[in-house]
Amino acid sequence: MIIGVRTVSNRAYDEPSTRAAALVAPASDRVGSVEMYAGKAPWIVMNLDGNLPDGEFRCEVVLEDGTARTIGRVIVTHGIGWWKGPLDLDPTLISEVHVVTATGSI
Repeated sequence: MIIGVRTVSNRAYDEPSTRAAALVAPASDRVGSVEMYAGKAPWIVMNLDGNLPDGEFRCEVVLEDGTARTIGRVIVTHGIGWWKGPLDLDPTLISEVHVVTATGSI
């Protein structure tokens, strides 16, 4: 299962902004959304509300240079889960957001 979103932004890091996008599976089915706030205290929210198996998933971001970083974990129950947390990196450098299974599938 692949769930992810690719984002693009030209905004300066200090300029407050919010970006949102759908999380989609390979069949282009929407399984949730992700919202990022860029500013002096950046944060991210991941909402999962699609046809997902129950379990724990890793929240991961991929930076423009291809580096992947785990930023949190989300528990899905009955296809629903969410995670919110601060970002300790410049959100304008994030090119993709993934939800990763325990076996490493994106």
